[in-house]
Amino acid sequence: SLVITLLVVGLAFGFLMERVAYFVANASSTMKVVATIGIMLSLSSLFNIRYGGITKEFPSFLPQETFRVGGVNIAYEQVIVVVMGLALAIGMTVFFHRTMLGRGMRAIVDDPQLVALVGLNPTTVRRWAWIIGVTFAAIAGVFIAPNIGLDGTTLTLLVVEGFGAAAIGRFSSLPLTYLGAVLIQVGVSVTTKLSVDHPSLQSVPSALPFAVLFLVLLLSPKGWQIGR
Repeated sequence: SLVITLLVVGLAFGFLMERVAYFVANASSTMKVVATIGIMLSLSSLFNIRYGGITKEFPSFLPQETFRVGGVNIAYEQVIVVVMGLALAIGMTVFFHRTMLGRGMRAIVDDPQLVALVGLNPTTVRRWAWIIGVTFAAIAGVFIAPNIGLDGTTLTLLVVEGFGAAAIGRFSSLPLTYLGAVLIQVGVSVTTKLSVDHPSLQSVPSALPFAVLFLVLLLSPKGWQIGR
C-alpha cells in the first residue's frame, strides 16, 4: 500500500498539479492565492464526501516500544520518524545544490527562460518539482496518520502549520526548516503538557506554529529577503 501510494499519488498528482501551476503561473498574486486556497478546500471537501467527516483510525506500523532519556519516555517510532526526516532534509539539500535539476528547480521560480537557456526544459523541471513535493507530502501523511488519524481536513491543512518552520528556514534552507520544525513541535508538546494543569493555555499548542510564522515575519530585519 505504501509503494502504491507513493508511486500513484506522487506521479499522478504531481502531473496534475504541474498543469494547474502552469495555467496560473501568469496570473496575478491575488489569483494565485485564491487558486491555492481553492485547491485546499476542494481536496478537503472531496475527502469528506468520499470517506465522511469522521476521523478514521490508521494502524501503527512502526515499533511502539519506548525507552527513557532524562525521565522522558521516547518511542522508537518517534526516533525513526525524526531520523528519516533529517535524512530526507539532508538529501534534498544536497540535491538542490549539487545537481543540475535541483538548481533548475530553485531558479525556475524567478526565471523559466533562463532555465531553458542552460538546456533544461522548464515544464520538465516544474513537473519533477511537483512530483517530488507530492511524494514527500504522501510520505509525511503516512507517518503522521497513526498519530492523528485519517481526517481530510486536518491532513490537508497541516501544510499551513509547516509555514512557521519554513519561515525559520527563510523559505530557502531545509536544514534550518527541519530545526525549526523540531523546535516548534517541542514547544507544542511542552505547552500541551502545561495546558493540562492550566486550562487557559489549551489553545496555545494549536496556535504556536502560526504565532512563530507571524513573529518571524514581523521581527525579521529590514532588507531580509526570502531565499531560493
